[in-house]
Amino acid sequence: RHIGPWAGHFYADLEGAKNSVFYAPVGTVGRHFMAIEAEAFRMSAG
Repeated sequence: RHIGPWAGHFYADLEGAKNSVFYAPVGTVGRHFMAIEAEAFRMSAG
């Protein structure tokens, strides 16, 4: 609820950091984590 609205954009921006060896993979992991969490919340709500 608090980070959901902006986290996807944040992690996508990190993924696009072409000059960073560290932050681009962090963005990928974060994006996948947020997708898993969003699905888990949907499953528990329904």
